[in-house]
Amino acid sequence: MNINTNKVKKIGIDIGRVIIKEDTDNPGLFFSEKYLETSPVENSFKSIVNIIDMFGKENVYLVSKCGEKTQKKTIEWLHHKKFFETTGVFPENVYFCRERKEKKDICLKYGITFFIDDRYTVLKYILEIKDTELILFQPTKEEKSLFEESGNKDKIKECWNWDEVVSNLKNMS
Repeated sequence: MNINTNKVKKIGIDIGRVIIKEDTDNPGLFFSEKYLETSPVENSFKSIVNIIDMFGKENVYLVSKCGEKTQKKTIEWLHHKKFFETTGVFPENVYFCRERKEKKDICLKYGITFFIDDRYTVLKYILEIKDTELILFQPTKEEKSLFEESGNKDKIKECWNWDEVVSNLKNMS
């Protein structure tokens, strides 16, 4: 994977299952009244601080596909967990869309050149953008299967934890 080094490097990071953990013991926790009790994905905040060191805080974006209620809960969760204060991500760099394929439009609009998502079904759209570096983060069995069948394994890095993500980003940039 090669990137155009003349471009400013910008990164988009999905939120659900990438920053906000899906609790296997209580999978519906984020969608319950106790959503603020949902934990972050292990090492996500610390790793995003490292990503800000690599990219600059003005070049780090959160991009999530969700409905209006989940959008509101997500913003509340990020504030409750002191995500912005801890990581340095700008609250104004958080974007939401209603369809998975719309993440591609957000990447194009803001010049995002790297993207981390837990769904191949999102990354396949972003693959259409020239010179993007993509990371598939802890995919579900179904998403992993779609990825493996896609013929795009050479174009997307698969990572199973945040330490792997940071290591891969250092090698990509």
